[in-house]
This record gives sequence, C-alpha cells and structure tokens, in this order.
Amino acid sequence: MIKEVEKQYNDWPYPEPIEDMEKEIKGGYAEESAIHLHWPIIFPEKKYKDNLKIFIAGCGTNQAIYHAFLYPRSEIYAIDISDTSIEHNKRMIEKYGLKNLIIEKKNIFEVNFKENFDYVVSTGVIHHTVDPKKALKILIDSGKPDSAIFIMVYSEYCRVGVYYLQDVFKYLNLKQNMKDINFVKEFLNNLRPQHFARIFGGYGEINNTSVVDTFLHNQDRPYTCLEIEELVKGSGGFFQGWANNLGYYPFFSKFPKERLDVIEKLSQFEIADFTQKIFQTKTKHSFVLRKNKSFQNLWHNLDQIKINTTINQKGGWKTEKFADIEKNLGGSVINKQGIIYEFSLKESVVFQNLTFEIKDINQVISEANKISGEMSLGYDFKFEYVRKTIHDFWKKGLALLSSPF
Repeated sequence: MIKEVEKQYNDWPYPEPIEDMEKEIKGGYAEESAIHLHWPIIFPEKKYKDNLKIFIAGCGTNQAIYHAFLYPRSEIYAIDISDTSIEHNKRMIEKYGLKNLIIEKKNIFEVNFKENFDYVVSTGVIHHTVDPKKALKILIDSGKPDSAIFIMVYSEYCRVGVYYLQDVFKYLNLKQNMKDINFVKEFLNNLRPQHFARIFGGYGEINNTSVVDTFLHNQDRPYTCLEIEELVKGSGGFFQGWANNLGYYPFFSKFPKERLDVIEKLSQFEIADFTQKIFQTKTKHSFVLRKNKSFQNLWHNLDQIKINTTINQKGGWKTEKFADIEKNLGGSVINKQGIIYEFSLKESVVFQNLTFEIKDINQVISEANKISGEMSLGYDFKFEYVRKTIHDFWKKGLALLSSPF
C-alpha cells in the first residue's frame, strides 16, 4: 500500500506547495508545531531556545521549509515519500539559501535513529501508514530522553461523514483523476444539508489536491480520544497533553454540579471523548508526547499546579463583554473560536490579570487582591480559589501553564 500512497503524493502533493514562504509567513501562515508559538505546550519545563535538533517525519511540501526558515539556528532533518515534495523542498532550500535543512526520500519504517533529536514532529502522517503504532514508536525512539514529540492524527468525531463518503466513492470505483475529482466536487456541492460530512465543513471552494487527500485517499484512518490512549500505550512515550485544550474539556456554563462531579472522576481521555461526542469540533487531534513519565497528563490534575507555577494568556479569543470592574458590575463574556465563555466578576479579575507575559500564581494573587482593594470589590483572593480558576482557564484553552525555570 505504501507504493499507492507514494504515487498519490507524487501526483497530488499535499498541501499545495508554497512558492514564497517569506510572504506567506508575513501574511500569517503558521504551522501548529511551531516552537515559538507553542513553547509552553511543548516544553513547559524549559526556557525558550531555537537551536534544536529537529526531526520532521513526513514533511510534505511546506513544513520543513517553514521550520528551517524560522529557526536558522536549529539543525533540521526531514523525510517524505513523495518525489514531488522532495523536489519542491530542494528548490526552496536553494531559493532561500537554507543551510540548516537536510531532506531525504524515506518512509518512517526506514528510520533507525536512537535518541538523536530534541524535537520530533509528525503531523498528518502516521494515520496513513500500515502500522501507526509501530510508526509512532519509531518516532519516539528517535527523540532524546528529554525530547518532545508533536503528533497529529485525524479525528473520528468530526470526520465520520468523510469516511461514509470515502466508502461511497469506493463503491463508485472513483480514481484519482480529473474526471472523478470533478464528479466528487459536484457530488459534495449537492450533498444534502443533514449529511454528517457537512459537520466537516463547506466544500464550495475545495481544491483538487484536497479532494484527493480527503475523499479519495488510498489509506487513512481516524481516531477517537480513547483510541489515542491505546495508540500511545506501550509506545515508549507518555501523553503530556493536547496542543489545544479547547474542545477536550466540557465547557457547559450551566451544567449541574452533581453531573460535573461525575465528569471530573473520568480519565483525561474519557473526558475528551465525552466532550467530543457532544461537540464534534475536532477534525484532527494534535498532542505532545514525552519520554519521561513525570510529564504524563501534565496539569490535568489540579494538585499539579503549585504556588510557583507560571502562567500566561493563550491567544485566539475575542472579547464580547469585559466585566465593569470599576463599577463592580457583571462579568466577562469572551468568544473562543465560536464557543462562548461567561465569567463571574471575581473570575474576571483573575482573567484580566493574565497577560502574554509569564507570571507565577503568586503575582496573579497579589495583583488580583490589589485590584479588589482599589475598587472596593470585597474579594479576598486565596491560593486555592486562584489555582482552581486558572486550572479552569487552562482546560478552556485560555491559559498556558509552565514550571518555574
């Protein structure tokens, strides 16, 4: 089957090649695995640095170039099975004079590194292999003892309709050619509004490469959260956490306390499965693995947060309503990717003290009490309350936690 997958990505390289990476980055293009954007999620125990040994397995057309362009002090080794993607990468290496990137044609099962890299990245790859669990173990083995492994696989919850349609197109014996691609496009545009595939997204502007990769792929499989737990088990790696908690913890503003108590007793993967079976928001699962068990399920349990745990705000939200702290009125309402969160006035004081600068919880407590005193709010912010509130922000994907350095 690997030959069929190789042919597909030779004929239909994915994603579409970027010819001007510099322009795309200036325009806001970013990779989810970017260390400068998500360092506390990847390495919460370390100070930021950009001189890493990075392994990108299944780099496709753009991922390796992006990393090499942004992190010139890092040493990057990348592989892919597509000649078309390799050729594009080599053109970009020459165009930008990149001295820090080596790229080779190779599949994951041909890799034999042992504790060689600081950071291992493989997004949208292992779910296309014949043995994802074996592929994952190979990737984990290639990392140093203190390395982080960034993985993305497809999600079953939001993509269930995609797999129904994959079966439909197999019944119709469709191939990866323009005639059949155009048929798929027309079929998608006429798909009834109630079909499960509509959850996955609109298809008015879907391009040829995306049609092939999504609906006519030779080999791919999705995962539930519980299946990710099984995938990681015995791999030599430990699940540190989701790349973005939004959608993996229930965010019901008026959920009865007795029901929340039941949910809190579930495992991290059960809570994520519970949430996604109600809100099918994830088309993919991105997560970080570590080789040291001490990082397993980091921050999931409240007691992991200490007085000197550091915190800063995670972007991607917009204000619908800020609490009027000066007048001691109401709370805050914010929008995180279409999900509405409502905060009480007391919670809002804590939230408004979080910034993109790293603070420890002691600082947040001190600043919150100062505001409470100056505005005569009457709140006495104690460690237990602030810790629980910040943990709730973390679960909602609004805050990043890290260990003191």
